[in-house]
Amino acid sequence: QQQQQQQQQKPIFPSIEDWNCILKCWSRCTHPDRAYHAYSFLRTWLDWNDHCRNNHELQLGGNKMDDIAHIVHHPNQETYQLLVESCLAESPVEFDHNATEYKRAREMGSGIVIRLWKEYQNQNRKKNRDHISDGVVMDSNAYYEILRAICQTSALPAQSSGTLRTLKDMARVFRKCSEDGMVTPEILEVVRGATTEKQFAQLTETNNGK
Repeated sequence: QQQQQQQQQKPIFPSIEDWNCILKCWSRCTHPDRAYHAYSFLRTWLDWNDHCRNNHELQLGGNKMDDIAHIVHHPNQETYQLLVESCLAESPVEFDHNATEYKRAREMGSGIVIRLWKEYQNQNRKKNRDHISDGVVMDSNAYYEILRAICQTSALPAQSSGTLRTLKDMARVFRKCSEDGMVTPEILEVVRGATTEKQFAQLTETNNGK
């Protein structure tokens, strides 16, 4: 009976499905700042994981630190897909035909997806260091969606020094895509549409000549 009471007193922790469910809601939200809120939620998730791993006083229903591994869930393929979806603004229809909110969502999404890309790279380095395999694969479709989200900003094609930062961020993603052998005609079309003729020639020449 005492053992049953202890089991009943164990706290309930979020599963990977719970975390992703919240992100799915944000990806379908009509708020123009949905990308920001989705990314903020990801940061909360990662901070939660760090807290659980680093808090040696944490007790899980009387169990030891070994059991903390069961409540620390790493973002998976669906996680990143939902995050990128929250960054993409496809049509004013998504925002009740409000052109201003649609534009805001596109600009916001472009900036956030760059942060998301950097976060993915950072988390990937940590996982390699800790020998963690979560099944997240950056395939051609993932690169395509990320580049589409970056290139939806009005800052591209970059014609002035004030917009070169976005161009450089886009170029970094495209370079990694090329290194991974994931460039497709669709990806090239997205990049072509977001660059000047000279910029596109330099990007493709650099990556073809690596």
